[in-house]
Amino acid sequence: MPVIVERHLLHVALEALKEKYSWDQNSEVLGPPAITFIATSNAVMHAGMKPVFVDVDSRTYNIDTKLIEEKITENTVAIIASAYIWATL
Repeated sequence: MPVIVERHLLHVALEALKEKYSWDQNSEVLGPPAITFIATSNAVMHAGMKPVFVDVDSRTYNIDTKLIEEKITENTVAIIASAYIWATL
């Protein structure tokens, strides 16, 4: 399936994973940091799942890997890692 915009690709990927693994509306996706573009969390919500925000490392602006584990629940199905290369330049 051709996809023109990256946020659409993320939505399509989440829908495919949801179908393959029988994820439902209780499924949680970790990772879209609160400072990221809204499209990441919107893709999760459009796929009918719940985004769970993880704070960022103030040095790199990437997800703080030390905080991921405390956010994982029995409903966690995926982690989306957003990279902020510009923050390290």
